[in-house]
Amino acid sequence: MTIRNLLVGALAATVLAAPAALAQGYPAKPVTMIVSTAAGSGMGLTARLIGDELEKIWKQPVIVDFRGGASGYIAAEVTKNLPADGYTILYGSNSFTAIKLFAKGNNFDPANDLTPIGYAISSPFLALTNAKLGPKNIKEFVALAKANPGKFNFGVIGRSQQTLEILRFSALAGIKMEEITYQATAAAMPALINNDLQFFLSSVASMGTQIKAGTVVALGTMDENRVADLPDVPTLKEQGINQNALFWFGFWGPPKMDPALANKISSDLRAALAVPTLKQTLEKQVYSVRPSTPAEFKKMLEEEMKVYADVAKANNIQPE
Repeated sequence: MTIRNLLVGALAATVLAAPAALAQGYPAKPVTMIVSTAAGSGMGLTARLIGDELEKIWKQPVIVDFRGGASGYIAAEVTKNLPADGYTILYGSNSFTAIKLFAKGNNFDPANDLTPIGYAISSPFLALTNAKLGPKNIKEFVALAKANPGKFNFGVIGRSQQTLEILRFSALAGIKMEEITYQATAAAMPALINNDLQFFLSSVASMGTQIKAGTVVALGTMDENRVADLPDVPTLKEQGINQNALFWFGFWGPPKMDPALANKISSDLRAALAVPTLKQTLEKQVYSVRPSTPAEFKKMLEEEMKVYADVAKANNIQPE
């Protein structure tokens, strides 16, 4: 072998080893976690909890930077334009998988425009109605909706995955409901309680007080298993409707992050989420810990985007 070939081989080995060395030495300074919501939200609280555990693992500060707005797209855009060195990571939600279906000219693809690092936690959608209507479960609700065609309304907060999941439910159940849009859950609640709305999707954490008060009825949970806080509420699958729908949060890096570094951060995230005290705290807030590898997270993103695109197409939803 010539000296030239030896030098070329040595240079190639050095280039290949560099990302692995970067991952092994990571992090050597503070890490910023951009959060795609406002500071006072439930998502913001979980960001701080997870960040605290990552600090212990990394022995470096985790700086939480809240960048809410535009269904998380503001935070995603900030992250897209940063170096992929691992010192800025994004904590976002499933709102990312529906953004481009509603926002005209926005082709954001969370599976490919950023670097998926890992799924983190989730909480199931609850299918809800009010106590005045009568049904106590999904089967009773569907029967009543079929007996009263065109008379039921469903509420949504803006245009989001909530809209898509209700349309998906309606198709699976074989019913037709009219949409009413609200600016916030607080505005929709009086309408639901007073029977101006007959159907709504929300989280367990948001609706626990109303359910316990008896003004709102949980018809079913949209997860594989029943929720520990609501053991008597069956899943939709138990009631014959094959639909899972979750509020979930996950982590991304800027585009083109080296796979070795993404895997290192993902591995540390999984270690943080496995800490018993953190897991218990999240479960008390009705979140399930669901860590994943980068590859698993990317696959899940692609599958969810496909489901939502199909629902949008079937209902002629156009970006605005």
